[in-house]
Amino acid sequence: MSRIDVRCPACGEINLELDLVETDGWMECEHCGYTARLLSLHRGDATVVGNCCWQVVKPLPSSRTLRAVRNHG
Repeated sequence: MSRIDVRCPACGEINLELDLVETDGWMECEHCGYTARLLSLHRGDATVVGNCCWQVVKPLPSSRTLRAVRNHG
């Protein structure tokens, strides 16, 4: 297993020691909650913005957030 540090393509924060081989390239950012799949890594360092090509999936709002919006709206 090879764990690497990865910069989130959505918020820019670094997520430490992710095993992208085990997850087939998928990661969930510990900071913003976005899910992303690494499609290609050009130069080997996943913390450099231009080295990666990502597919990013925006997180769905939680049921708690939806209830709060309904109750206050």
